[in-house]
Amino acid sequence: VLVGSHLSGAIILALIAAVLLYVGEIRWTWVLFFVVVVILLIPVLFATGLIREYMLDRIVTFFSESPDATGADWQTTQALYAIGSGGFFGKGLGQSVQKYNYVPEPQNDMIFSIVVEELGFIGGAAIVIIFGLMVWRGIAIGVNSPTRYGALVAFGVSFKLAIQVFLNIAVATDMIP
Repeated sequence: VLVGSHLSGAIILALIAAVLLYVGEIRWTWVLFFVVVVILLIPVLFATGLIREYMLDRIVTFFSESPDATGADWQTTQALYAIGSGGFFGKGLGQSVQKYNYVPEPQNDMIFSIVVEELGFIGGAAIVIIFGLMVWRGIAIGVNSPTRYGALVAFGVSFKLAIQVFLNIAVATDMIP
């Protein structure tokens, strides 16, 4: 996944693996081993070019004191404009302005910003609550599962959803690069 230049996908898979290893009661010595290997691999990722320049630019821009609203921070800046212009109740379904020529990939990465622009804070909060309830029910299913396999499947699906939703919203709201 990382070789295919999909850093967020690789992060999601690693986090799901970490959750499933934890739920599967892996020994802590193995966890320490995996953490050390990942830390040692970070320079290799940069040296081999698997971490592309645009990925690094987004990280550097995120930690910069002056964001580059016309460059690496364009997508996040436009998403924040969309979220801010939605206000409390939104502009109404189909009334988004930012999804036309401003927010790149409004149907994918930045869907939350468009939803908040159209449905407002209330709509965004409702979506977060609905996803939270789905994750909570999935975890409850995993805890009450009679088999270990069922528990791992329920936790894997639930945390895949939770991680994906969190990362999507966090990027759209400029909480993470």
